[in-house]
Amino acid sequence: SAFEYRVSKNGTISAQGYIYAGIKAPVIEYRGKLVMIVDSLLNDSLSVEIERLMKDISGDGWAVQRLDVSTADNDMALKNLIRNIYLADSVNVKAVLLIGHIAVPYSGDINPDGHPNHLGAWPADIFYANMHLSFTDATVNDTLAYRPENQNRPGDGKWDQSWTYGSKNELQVSRIDLSNMPSFVRSERQLLKTYLDKDHNYRMKNITTIARGLIDDNFGAFGGEAFAINGWKNFAPILGDSNIFSLDYVTTLDTANFQWSYGCGGGNFNGASGIGSSSDFVTHHVKSIFSMLFGSYFGDWDNSDNFLRSPLCALEPALTVCWAGRPHWELHHMALGENIGYGARLTQNETGALYATNYGGAFVHVALMGDLTLRQHIISPSNIVALSDTNENVSVTWAASTDSVLGYYVYRGITEFGKYDRVSNNIVAANSFVDVGSGPGLKFYMVKAVKLENTPSGTYYNLSEGIADSITVRDTVSLATSVSGFASAKMSLELSPDPATDILMLNVSEAPADFSVEIFDETGRKAAPVVTGTGNQMMSLNISSLAPGFYLCRITGCGQSIMKKFEVAR
Repeated sequence: SAFEYRVSKNGTISAQGYIYAGIKAPVIEYRGKLVMIVDSLLNDSLSVEIERLMKDISGDGWAVQRLDVSTADNDMALKNLIRNIYLADSVNVKAVLLIGHIAVPYSGDINPDGHPNHLGAWPADIFYANMHLSFTDATVNDTLAYRPENQNRPGDGKWDQSWTYGSKNELQVSRIDLSNMPSFVRSERQLLKTYLDKDHNYRMKNITTIARGLIDDNFGAFGGEAFAINGWKNFAPILGDSNIFSLDYVTTLDTANFQWSYGCGGGNFNGASGIGSSSDFVTHHVKSIFSMLFGSYFGDWDNSDNFLRSPLCALEPALTVCWAGRPHWELHHMALGENIGYGARLTQNETGALYATNYGGAFVHVALMGDLTLRQHIISPSNIVALSDTNENVSVTWAASTDSVLGYYVYRGITEFGKYDRVSNNIVAANSFVDVGSGPGLKFYMVKAVKLENTPSGTYYNLSEGIADSITVRDTVSLATSVSGFASAKMSLELSPDPATDILMLNVSEAPADFSVEIFDETGRKAAPVVTGTGNQMMSLNISSLAPGFYLCRITGCGQSIMKKFEVAR
């Protein structure tokens, strides 16, 4: 189990920190339903990447419901769409992810950075996260802000509410919005593609990630607020206190990898003193997955070349960024497997009743930039799943994770992006499993590696991304009339010789009319072009271009799939 503790320091300088400590804390298998709202204009060039993101989020335990919307849709129209989905399934709907320049709600009469010329309405994605507070546009009349977008008048489409005290935000919310960043030269779609590619590679453990944190503090104690405490108190339980370093932000992250980073200094819309400017990220990398920044003005993030969003646009982009200082953020649950959106919602709801927060607690400006579903500890997934059925029993086979894991869990769902239920009662040590009596019809299967993760906050059972595939399970009553007569028996595949050198022979029997053959290396990457065949046959594959090592051969056809391992030797 796991328990949450507050750690207090009293004396001349007082401080509060938190730890979510566990011993073999249970695995989180289902995280709820996420509503993904996508700018429909992105479908022409990013359809593959967005579909892949849906699969990745589904693979981490979320059910995903996608809505494609127009950028012309106003915030209340989108809020009503979200609310209808929530009210229809309030038990399961837990999060909203906005992709593209979806309508930006503005709300309140606030200036959490303390500047009189910045008093008024701020961007407020909390509007999409709160299902019960009545937002009004009738009372605030403040037109002194320097930026026209912050000026708030009755009836102008900007909301009155400055905070959500007494009305908890029900949903996690974040956005991936890389629009209006002209200094980065590349188009919004190009920036988004780079971001989504890195998001996927992070989940697949295809990029280097070092569990350490960087802090660049240019404010110091600042009258006791000590903004950089957001780094110190969150990094210690997640990374361990020996893995926190005080270093320069831009120059360090351009060449060195830190999974977490925090930087603060006197700010403007496009930079922070001692940290850098938006233009610095045009030519520099940000080798930090989870970033926190703080300084005046740029927490109001809906403007050109905004500094808070700039790390998401860098040559090697960060994947999440938040304005952490007013208020303090609570992210310590990530040490035991929670996603960053979980901590964002805790922060957005905190008034000081549970966590020791400072000015800005529960204000409407608290926002997360990037993908809210991302987590701290990544396990290499299985990469390949193959399915076949016999008499309504489904055989599931998969490639092994390259990490040291306890084994695997197998899940089944009735829709690709819905909820998956575990069908393996215990951890499966082998690389195959038979789901007995699944019943006929379309089924989706997902395999996840299981690891007992050891962290500075304790241990917990962690899961890899789930890799899924589907199969139409044949009704045993109607097998005799199946396609071409071949589906009445189980397709089989024999490989020879093993090990092979230049030619691999495939003996295919009980095959459907048409089938395809794919070759993968042990990491799950395709190692040769796809070839096709028809019916029972002995076929040869030229494998002379393959390097020595182990490979997987998968044959797929008519709802059946078989995978066999073979070795290439020279």
